[in-house]
Amino acid sequence: MLLALRGYAIGTADLVPGVSGGTVALVSGIYPRLVSAVYAGARSAGRALKGDFRGARRAAGRVDWWFLAPVVLGAALAVVSLARVVEDLLRDHPVRTAAVFFGLIAGSVWVAWRIVREPRILHGVVAGLVGIGSFVLFGLRSSVVADPGWYVQCVLHL
Repeated sequence: MLLALRGYAIGTADLVPGVSGGTVALVSGIYPRLVSAVYAGARSAGRALKGDFRGARRAAGRVDWWFLAPVVLGAALAVVSLARVVEDLLRDHPVRTAAVFFGLIAGSVWVAWRIVREPRILHGVVAGLVGIGSFVLFGLRSSVVADPGWYVQCVLHL
């Protein structure tokens, strides 16, 4: 049941543009196991596509189905049941909705930073540059802007 709930949270995060279900998987502690299960499933599918059905069956036997099935079912249930709700929240309460998902991302950054065994200054510099780049890119609007910022003008003239 807990795996299905985590899958539900992953599916919910996947509904929001710019937010990854992988973030929820990381924060909830199932990311490595999820990647391993998906990798095993992809190997099985790849072998089947190549016509190696015996190898595909062996590879499918290495998939952690007791883990993967409830996570995938929970994610699918979230997508089916919440697509309209999340769309309405993003339209009617964009700032609050974005704040909730920003908190999720901030939490995942903290979890990821704890995973780094030997933090170095370069890690912090890269994280800072990614943060600044994200801030600039997410600040761009898709509508016509009468007076775009200097960074937009530079990109447009490349």
